[in-house]
Amino acid sequence: MAPEELARREFLVRSAAGVGALGAMAAGAAPAFGEALAGGALPEYRGPNVILIRFGGGVRRLETINADGTYAPYFLKELAPKGTLYTNMMIEQIEGVETSHGQGTLYLLTGKYDKFKDINGKFLGARFESKVPTLFEYFRKAYNIAEHEALIINGEDRTDEEFYSFSNHHLFGANYRSTTLSLYRFKVHLLRRQLERGGLRAFYFIIDTKQCRNQPWRRKPACAPHSEGAARRPQNVGNALPHAARCPCAADNARRCVPGTTPLDGHAPLYGVDRSIAVACLQVYNRIYNKVKCSRDQELKKKTADLTKFEALDYRLDGSKAPLPEITRFWDDWRAFYGDSGFVNARGDRLLTQIAMTAMEKLRPRLMMINYNDPDYVHWGNPSHYTRGISTIDQGIHELMTAVEADEHYRGNTVFVIVPDCGRDSNRALAVPFQHHFNSRSAHEIFALFIGPGIARGHVIDREVQQISVASTLGGVMKVPMEFTEGAPLDEVFA
Repeated sequence: MAPEELARREFLVRSAAGVGALGAMAAGAAPAFGEALAGGALPEYRGPNVILIRFGGGVRRLETINADGTYAPYFLKELAPKGTLYTNMMIEQIEGVETSHGQGTLYLLTGKYDKFKDINGKFLGARFESKVPTLFEYFRKAYNIAEHEALIINGEDRTDEEFYSFSNHHLFGANYRSTTLSLYRFKVHLLRRQLERGGLRAFYFIIDTKQCRNQPWRRKPACAPHSEGAARRPQNVGNALPHAARCPCAADNARRCVPGTTPLDGHAPLYGVDRSIAVACLQVYNRIYNKVKCSRDQELKKKTADLTKFEALDYRLDGSKAPLPEITRFWDDWRAFYGDSGFVNARGDRLLTQIAMTAMEKLRPRLMMINYNDPDYVHWGNPSHYTRGISTIDQGIHELMTAVEADEHYRGNTVFVIVPDCGRDSNRALAVPFQHHFNSRSAHEIFALFIGPGIARGHVIDREVQQISVASTLGGVMKVPMEFTEGAPLDEVFA
C-alpha cells in the first residue's frame, strides 16, 4: 500500500475511533487513545503543536480568499499554496444555528451545531455553555497536558468568550479546561497584586508656609532633636512628617521640623520660633491624611469587590480555583514590561498577536486558539474598520508564522488551522453591505486553511464541507478520539 494511502487510512481509523469509544468502554475495553499508562499516568504528547486561528469578527470570502478583492495577501498568496484550502466551507442553515462569534467559536471547538442561549438571558449576550466537550477537554483527557499548555487568547471586548474553556459534560468539564489569556485576565491579576500590597500607594506632603498645600512626594528623613550648637542630623523615622528635597531645619526659618514621633500626634513638640505656622500646617496635614486614608479605604473596598465579582463570573469554579503559578509569572512579567495601565501594550487584535507570541515563548502551549475579532468593528458603520481588521489579522498571522519558524520548539512541528467564526451579510440595501451577519446566506459562507507538517500542500478543495468538521479533523491531527463531534473528518487534509 502506498505511504500516502496508508496515512489517509490511519487518519480515518483514528478519527472514527471515538465513534465507538463509549460502546467499547461499556463492553469493558479500554479506549484506543487517552488510555492511562501503568500507574495511572497519561501518555506524553509528541506533537504536532496546533494553533487554531479564528479569522474572526465575521469575514466574507470576497475580502479574504478572492484574489481580486483580498485584504489578506499574505494569507492567500503566501500561505494558502503551502497547505490545503477549503473554499466552500459552510455553517449549516438549520433551525437554531446562528451566524455569530460566540456560536461559531463553539462550533469550531465542539464539532457540533447547537442552539445556544445566554445563561443570564442577556439580550445579544454570548455567555454560552456547551453541553459537549471542547477540543481542549478531549486533548487534555487524552494526554499529559498541563492547563497552561492549552490556551485561548481572547479579545478585550468579548469577555463572554472568556468562559468557553470547558463544557458542562459530566465526563469532561473543569478538570480538563484550558486557560484563557486576555487583557481582562491581566486586569484580574493586577487587582490581586494591588490588594496583596494594600491597594493604593501612600502619599506624602510638603509643608509650605505660604500655603499648606499637599502633593505626592517621596519619604524624606525627619530631623532629630539636637543639643544647642550641634548640627541637626537627619534620621529615618517610621511615621514622621515628610519633608521636601532637603531637611528644612538647618537653614530655612520659613519651614520647621517635627521631631521623630508621628505627625498625627497633636502633642508632639515643634522646634523653632514659627510654632504657630508649624501647628497650622500640621492640622492641614492631618486633615489631608484622613481624607487620603478614607479614599484609600474606599479604593481598597472597591478593588476587593471588583475582584470578587470577576472571580465569581465563572461560577462553575465557585471562585475557589487559585491562579496557576505559570500564569501568575506570565502576567508579572507582562506587568513589569508594559506597566499597569493597559495602554502601553498594543490593543485590539494586535494585542492578541502580542499575547500569543509571548505565550509561545514563556508557556510553550501545545494547543492554542487565537480569537481575532477586529473586523467586527464595522458594526459602527465605517467600512475601513472591516477591511483594516482583515489586514491586521493577516499581519498577525505573518508574525505568528515567523515566530514559529524561528523557534526550535515549534519549527517543523506545528499545524495551523485558520478559519472564520462566521461570514457577513451582502446586503445591497445598506450603505455598508457587510455591516452585519444576520443569518443571511453569505453569513453562512466561510473557508478554512490547514497548513503544517503532514498536511497536503497546494490543495484547493471546492466541495461543500461543514465548519463542525474542523474539530474532528484536528482530532485526527492530534490522535485524539472525539466521540461527541458530529462533523465528518476532512480527509483531503492529509498528504
